[in-house]
Amino acid sequence: MLNDILEAREKRTLFLKSKLENHEFVITFSLNIPGDNKNGRNKKNFIIKYFHEYISQLNKKYNAIDYEFLSDAAGYAYYLMVADGDPYEIKKMSLQFEESLGEIGYLIDIDIYESNFKKISRQDLAEFPRKCFLCEKPAKVCAFKQTHTYEQLNNFIDKKLLEKTMFVLSNKYIYEDIVNKVTKGKIKAGDRLKENNLAQEYGVSRTKIREVLKELEDVGLVVQKKDVGAEIKTFSQMEIIEITDISISIYKILFEDVFLNLTDYDYHIIKGISDNLIKIDILNYDLILRWAKKFKNLLFSLSNKQFTKKQYVKMECILSPIYYKVYVQISKGKTNLKEEQLDICNALMQKDYHKYIEKVNEYCNKLKKIFLEM
Repeated sequence: MLNDILEAREKRTLFLKSKLENHEFVITFSLNIPGDNKNGRNKKNFIIKYFHEYISQLNKKYNAIDYEFLSDAAGYAYYLMVADGDPYEIKKMSLQFEESLGEIGYLIDIDIYESNFKKISRQDLAEFPRKCFLCEKPAKVCAFKQTHTYEQLNNFIDKKLLEKTMFVLSNKYIYEDIVNKVTKGKIKAGDRLKENNLAQEYGVSRTKIREVLKELEDVGLVVQKKDVGAEIKTFSQMEIIEITDISISIYKILFEDVFLNLTDYDYHIIKGISDNLIKIDILNYDLILRWAKKFKNLLFSLSNKQFTKKQYVKMECILSPIYYKVYVQISKGKTNLKEEQLDICNALMQKDYHKYIEKVNEYCNKLKKIFLEM
């Protein structure tokens, strides 16, 4: 477990270096969780909720914000890039955000990196060091002296992870949560999304739910039903072909951009993906499924085409009911994309453009075939 965490942190360092090559500074939003157990449903749900509240605060002042989400053995982390922002002003806003949450803010770690070796600290803003979870002493002092047991810290964290949020959940969080449920098959094509039920589930007003449903309708995932809510759209075969063709075109643009702008840091990230794929037993359907979900997102996170990436996210939303069916087939061992994914990684590392495009086309053609069979 420890080796996995150290390896994940090393890859995060490379990912950060890659982002800093094209941006003046990068914001990281992660959890301050001691010990080896960095993952879990409660932790993931917690960081998603609080991240979207944080970004809603940033959006009040900054418009051009892009972000990537990483999930690995070191836990969960968001990487944010803000155009034309003042890193010191954002650090100040970030500290205010953490402090506004009270004790829950101790679980959130927001760092601003100007380079891989320089992050803006509390001391740079003449602020006091972060306090310990359980006492008033600086957290670093307690960690060094091991003042508190792991059980004490863990009990505090588990309790805080389940506390009700102090803020109204953002539209973006509710939107992504609904899409995630569709991808997992918890909500299926033809299912009704009733305003009253959703308002109670998320603890928000029906007006906010209507706003979210309108956003989902604009993307093409739902059809609104008057005075009821909405229904997850059931696509015709012609619509699936059209959606798939558009998505594949976007994939190819992003795949090519990754190749054309590959840095030395990116190379090591690709090598890490390849090493993980090689280790997977072809009969380990759960792991194959996990990488089927992660592969494109990890590669496309290396692309600099922000507008195209936003269109990619929209199309993945529309495809979520189809992805659920695809993932069911993968989990049963009826199909997989491991060899195609490995071929793409190998061509990237060999910097062979023609072979890379050939392998990307093979991957996309197989993915399209799988989509249309659903």
